[in-house]
Amino acid sequence: GSRAPAPAEVFQRWSAGAKPPIPYLHKMLLVWQALLTVPVARGFLFFAHPTPAPEIAAPSSPSDPSLDAPSAAKPGLQAGLSLAGHGQWGSHASGSYWSLARDPHMTSWDVFGKMRAGSDDEDECFTTNDFRFPEGEDWRGNCADKCRPLSGAEKQWVSFKSPQDRWQGEPKLAILILAIHNLTAPDVWLSWIKDAEQSGLPFTFLIHMRREHGEEKRHFNDKDFRPYVLNHSAVFFHTRWCKVVEAEWLLMEAAVADPSVTHLAMVSADAIPLKPLRYLYKELRREPSTRLCMDFTADYGARAETWFVMRRADAELMLQHKSFVDEHFKPPHGCEEERTWMYPLVLRSMLMGHVEAPLVDDCVMWTDWGFHCHEWASHVLMGNFMAVRSEPHLDAMAAHPRTYFHLGSEGARQLQKSRFWWARKFSRHSAHAADFAWHSDALFGEDRDGGYGGAADAPQDAPPWAAEGTAAARGAAAAEGAA
Repeated sequence: GSRAPAPAEVFQRWSAGAKPPIPYLHKMLLVWQALLTVPVARGFLFFAHPTPAPEIAAPSSPSDPSLDAPSAAKPGLQAGLSLAGHGQWGSHASGSYWSLARDPHMTSWDVFGKMRAGSDDEDECFTTNDFRFPEGEDWRGNCADKCRPLSGAEKQWVSFKSPQDRWQGEPKLAILILAIHNLTAPDVWLSWIKDAEQSGLPFTFLIHMRREHGEEKRHFNDKDFRPYVLNHSAVFFHTRWCKVVEAEWLLMEAAVADPSVTHLAMVSADAIPLKPLRYLYKELRREPSTRLCMDFTADYGARAETWFVMRRADAELMLQHKSFVDEHFKPPHGCEEERTWMYPLVLRSMLMGHVEAPLVDDCVMWTDWGFHCHEWASHVLMGNFMAVRSEPHLDAMAAHPRTYFHLGSEGARQLQKSRFWWARKFSRHSAHAADFAWHSDALFGEDRDGGYGGAADAPQDAPPWAAEGTAAARGAAAAEGAA
């Protein structure tokens, strides 16, 4: 006869150390899963109070003054300000959210609750200890106590013979796009493809289209990209938010069908390319290992962002044992694509070493998570992104990065000058090809540290130590200033 606790009370007690009632937790999980099937709740402001969505008109030119100038911002669309509504449980205002951590045997998922408040630029985790730069991070040290084969399935997995790495000569990248019905920056991608073709370097471009009602390739909105769309798509139910492993399998199968492909890059349809193909190949020659953007934050457990670069041998290994991977490594809850690939790869690399199973912690996709409490939020600290971050956007939440509604020429330059290969998350026609340069020594030189050029270049939202920059970055900034 006692009153059932409100959701907020449960999280408050939980965060204070109280154990939640299991039946109540089970009901909450069922509600969570049900809401994930509702496109509006899943894709925009789940659990938030309903607020009118601002009407975002596509800029008429690469420099639309109505979007560039804060003084000309339309009602509900202010440069640099959040467009999110303020709700209660699970909204950006109270910030209650779910995170999932893997148990040692990958058979179940423990659920943790965490409370936070404030905008995505104000967070209790904004310290040098909590934000570690992915490149060069000692992921083996982070993984030492977690990434050892324990179960029979894990021991069987590490015993599988690795496919022969047949790469001899130049790299060939397969760019694999996860899309619904379009790309958000089609003209930027067309410009990139044209430059890649003119360079004479080989590459493959493939798109997985989500078919809600059995649509054909001709229903892909961007007709210039229809030739790249796969003939077959994953079952619609398996191409939802955090449920795209089946679509990734299809893209990987199509990529390795070309025997000359050496690497596979998973890329989002709401991403924009930042580097020309010749730069990417220079990087692949320098470091041909599989690159995963890892996160070892305690509350979340080990995981990696969806957007990876995988060497062919690893992709072939996964495909050879597809049913085994699905059964033993694809989690029943949470973002399956963030955990399906990382754990089996780190198990083998930890056991076999870097020479036999090369794997690095390196983020190739710039994503603005604000200053939330996970390592991916360090992206905004790995360069000067003041112009980008001042653009109109929807604030980041725990499960969703910022969505930008406009990208000006200076923001495009800052992103291209960074260490990243791609950037997301951008709305339809928010970026323009005229703002991107594919032939620039200043943008694509030898400096790949992505550090700040010194105190003058350090953005105001960066930590004090960021102003120190790196020797290479300071030298590049000095040379640019002298020129």
